[in-house]
Amino acid sequence: MSKFRKTKLVFKDIFSYFLGGFSLCFIALFFTAYYSYHTIYQQAIDESSAAIKGALTTEQRKMSSLVESYGYWGQTYNHVVKNFDTAWIDENILSDVRTNFSIPYVAIFDNDLNFTTLYSNNINFGIAKKLVPSVLSQPLIQFKDGIGKAKSTTTFLKDGDKIYMVSISKITDNTKASKYAFLVLIKPVTEVYMDQLSEDYALANVDLVAIPAEFQLGSKPSLTIKEEDKIIGYLTWTPRDSATNILKILIPAGFIVGLLLTFIGFMITRQIIRANSGYTEILEELAQAANELMAAKEKSDISSEAKTRFLSMMSHEIKTPMNGLMGMITLLKDTELNDTQIQYVNTMENSTDSLLKLVDNILEFSKLESGEVSVMFSDINIRQMVSEIHGLLYPISIQKKLKFETHFDDTVPMIIRSDAIRLRQIILHLVTNALKFTKVGSVRINVTAVDMGNNYCEISIQIIDTGIGIPDGIKETLFQDFFQVDGDINRTHDGAGLGLSIVKNIVTLLGAKIGVESKLGQGSVFWFQLGAETVTKLTTSDNKDNSSLLPHSLHLLLIEEEINDGSYTRHLLEKVGNQVTTASNVAIAADMLPHTQYDAILVNIPENESLNGDFSPIMIKAAMVGQIPTPIVGIAQQGDTFYDTNQYDHIITTPLTSSKLNTALSDIIGSKQFY
Repeated sequence: MSKFRKTKLVFKDIFSYFLGGFSLCFIALFFTAYYSYHTIYQQAIDESSAAIKGALTTEQRKMSSLVESYGYWGQTYNHVVKNFDTAWIDENILSDVRTNFSIPYVAIFDNDLNFTTLYSNNINFGIAKKLVPSVLSQPLIQFKDGIGKAKSTTTFLKDGDKIYMVSISKITDNTKASKYAFLVLIKPVTEVYMDQLSEDYALANVDLVAIPAEFQLGSKPSLTIKEEDKIIGYLTWTPRDSATNILKILIPAGFIVGLLLTFIGFMITRQIIRANSGYTEILEELAQAANELMAAKEKSDISSEAKTRFLSMMSHEIKTPMNGLMGMITLLKDTELNDTQIQYVNTMENSTDSLLKLVDNILEFSKLESGEVSVMFSDINIRQMVSEIHGLLYPISIQKKLKFETHFDDTVPMIIRSDAIRLRQIILHLVTNALKFTKVGSVRINVTAVDMGNNYCEISIQIIDTGIGIPDGIKETLFQDFFQVDGDINRTHDGAGLGLSIVKNIVTLLGAKIGVESKLGQGSVFWFQLGAETVTKLTTSDNKDNSSLLPHSLHLLLIEEEINDGSYTRHLLEKVGNQVTTASNVAIAADMLPHTQYDAILVNIPENESLNGDFSPIMIKAAMVGQIPTPIVGIAQQGDTFYDTNQYDHIITTPLTSSKLNTALSDIIGSKQFY
């Protein structure tokens, strides 16, 4: 940051500020006056244009109504079409429209092919017993061709240098519609009419330009007068000039405001001069302090980066030998050990497992701190993911005798788009914590969703437990780095306090929200909300919650080649509380089926192809004829193809885990659940 140097303000600076302030005020006043004048004047033009258009439209409608009323008047038909009477026309039509409506000309034409003139009070618009003049022939032809579509028509016509408004209708009788004549009312656009417009709508200089070629577009507003699509003239006018009054108000007021602003600016400048010296010294001190802070921050960033690299490196270095140690402990457990040795090995296994989890948390924490973790979006079956986590952690709930279940709301979509790895981490951390701090009762995963529209939804996941709960005073700091609850909890449950901090960082990375509701001794509810794109919505056939577990164990029939107490498959099934009956081949199993109803039958498919006949499900299915069908699950070696997949309801491939078996059995049994 650059240094500030001390400066002094002199009289010429003050004068410059004064002149600059005055100039700005004057320019602002000028543009305000100009803009106001232009806006008001344009508004007057728009309003007067709308008024004149409305006046002409009203006049046309009035003439149309008049010509229609005279045309359909029964006396008109009797005195014109039936018994032609010019005296009656002069007295009842011509005199009426002249006196009351300022329409000076009336003409009547026969409906023959050439429109013979029956009556006209102006030779320009027809001579008795002569054909229609050319000025009216085209409107009459168009009106006749459109008979039945309109009762009348009103248009503008030009004859020489004069423009007329002409309305045409039929003289007809409802009882004899086939016989009729044409009535024409003609009104010239005169100076008297324009003076009336000027008086009615507060206009000045209303003029008619009857020769379009002589019209030049200027500052005056104008309105085109058309005969059909042809321009035959222009109507021009000047709005009453009320806009200039704005200048009489703005200029004096603006001048006073300008003086006031200039005076205020002068006073402020005076105060700035007095405080200039002290402010300059303060700014120099602040600049020096900022430079020192920047240098300290650079050192801190270097130190933090070194710490992150060290944590990452040491985590990897510790994890490598620990993995080897875990492998050796696993091999050691398979040897013949006495009870004391088994206890020692179990203690070693638990300790190394805790240490590995701690190292993994430190490694994950260091990655999040250094910004090495990025989001990778993919399609996720959210229901399947939660079910897999449930199956993975279910043995812990069995060991602690806890009720462990999941629930999906009907609104939860089948497939969403998010980061599968990070989402799985969040749920695993929260559920593991719930199982860890719950001694009696239950742990429940509750998944709901809100459809936000446009293929977007908000997923809400709650982990509800009946554990020890959290005191009110520490909820605010629960997600801080290395935070642990004080007191007996620390002595009972180990941990470095990184789990919830990692969860918080991942949630922030995904743009989600997390929170907790808890009462001490009454359990906790950890929740997080995640916005995600909906890829596939849940259908009716998918709307079943088969990831939860039954409130009882399953009775299973296991068919495998060798039966002994060391059966790995049987051990995995019984480990989660299932009752397992074994048979060495399908023939023995077929004899057992009529006497016992099993929840599922598992067939451990042998690798020896020649033994496949002894383990074929065909005989089992034959033995179940007449009974409720029991699902058949095949257990095959990975890569083995020497079996008929159509004979099985489901196939599981090795290596086997409790989670894989639980998930497969849950899927195939459908509405049944494990407990």
